[in-house]
Amino acid sequence: MLSNNDFELIMDNEKYFLLQDQSVPTNRGFYTSDKRTTAPQIKFKRIQKFEPKKQAIGQITYLNQCIIARLMPFITSHHTKGKVLFWSDLASSHYGHNVLQYLDQNDVQFGHKEFNLQNCPQARPIETLWSILKNMVYDDGWEAKIINQLLNIPVNAKWAQNGVTVAGVNGRGDATNQLYNPDGLFVDDDQTVVIADYENHRISQWKNGDTTNGQVVAGGKGAGNELRQLNYPTDVLIDKETDSLIICDQRNERVVRWSRLSGTTQGEILIDNIACFGLAMGDQRYLYVSDTGKDEVRRYQLGEKNSTLVAGGNGQGDGLNQLNWPVYLFVDRDHSVYVSDNYNHRV
Repeated sequence: MLSNNDFELIMDNEKYFLLQDQSVPTNRGFYTSDKRTTAPQIKFKRIQKFEPKKQAIGQITYLNQCIIARLMPFITSHHTKGKVLFWSDLASSHYGHNVLQYLDQNDVQFGHKEFNLQNCPQARPIETLWSILKNMVYDDGWEAKIINQLLNIPVNAKWAQNGVTVAGVNGRGDATNQLYNPDGLFVDDDQTVVIADYENHRISQWKNGDTTNGQVVAGGKGAGNELRQLNYPTDVLIDKETDSLIICDQRNERVVRWSRLSGTTQGEILIDNIACFGLAMGDQRYLYVSDTGKDEVRRYQLGEKNSTLVAGGNGQGDGLNQLNWPVYLFVDRDHSVYVSDNYNHRV
């Protein structure tokens, strides 16, 4: 974001930088800032760029994940909409009907594609301004920050002693305001919680601040192996790139994906013939799955059947190269995998 006295220009150019050893695409909200007001722990490494993305996102994902989830909160928090001009690059998804209609309905001024000519630099100020901004970051070592800043939690931090119920305040049951032996869960950027509602054979979604009613977003048609059903799901996560749920459908021995778009009535099988229990996804979108049948953890590239063994796989046991009923997983920034090794009573 650059500004003068008349308006503030927000540019979308999807270049990649390295922020404290994390890949951060600029469509998460990269913007320049006065060095004096930038948090000291937020710094970009210099002279290091990531390879371009191999696959462009569709307009629905761009609208939901970039415009609605990031651009609009950014404008609301920092600016008045009447003084903002949003100028996108030439990606076709950025000029889709749904995107332009949303921007127009929300009174966000934007640079139309006909004014964003590909072979006319004079008509495309985004390229000139971006080159200036890029030089500031790379050559001058300018500090910068993103909307979702890294939390700086002191080592002596104290936590509230009492928790708050965010889902399922009405006891055990199958109503939309109830859960029945919930297992794994995932919290989205807007604090929406999706929960593997194990005994109800469904995935429930609970919006931030609404503890009275959940929404069934996958399954809920009784236990079964049809694509519209789940059978004791144990874990769930949100794939933000495709705006979909990835679910460990345990008793069906499969991993399935359900779109989060309204009107979705069934899922698709990503991985089958696997005694899955826990799921995790790293920053490079590799999917990690624990297999209680083979006592191992495997890594998958989404859309591919082949996998890589990352933990266990040497039979059931308590050796350091073995696991015994591995369940939940976590992958950190360095791609280390943490495994809840259930029957060995260890992590």
